[in-house]
Amino acid sequence: MKVKEEVKKAIRNSKKSNSLDDMLNDLIYLGMAKKNIDISGFSFEIKTLTEEENREIVERLLRIDEDRRLVCVKAMTLSKAITKINDYSFEELASAHITDDSKKKDEIELEIAKNEIILKLQSSVTDRLFTEYEALLKSSRESINVEKIKNW
Repeated sequence: MKVKEEVKKAIRNSKKSNSLDDMLNDLIYLGMAKKNIDISGFSFEIKTLTEEENREIVERLLRIDEDRRLVCVKAMTLSKAITKINDYSFEELASAHITDDSKKKDEIELEIAKNEIILKLQSSVTDRLFTEYEALLKSSRESINVEKIKNW
């Protein structure tokens, strides 16, 4: 008899859980935006960053000399904001960029490779991508009325 009650409880909780999971998923993606940018035949997909991704950038920037922070912020942001280039995931491209077979292709090595790729691009390309990212971020903020929330 006790097992039957546990099964009923599990079923009830799973139904609640599904709607809570859906709500949590909706909440997590609230304000997320993506955009495709075409630059001379190359298609870049960028997205807004999560709070965790922003925090990681800030933590890394704080470890850098003050003089170099401004130079690094654009590359670090774009390395997280770019998700695809010409239908290839940016991580896949970064993984192919790691040529040293002795290096383990872990998360940190991929982040380093993505930053190296960004830093090798022409500044006109990174400037355009960063300008598009800032516009996407502004559009995302407007879509959820961030200013109204701040002034409330």
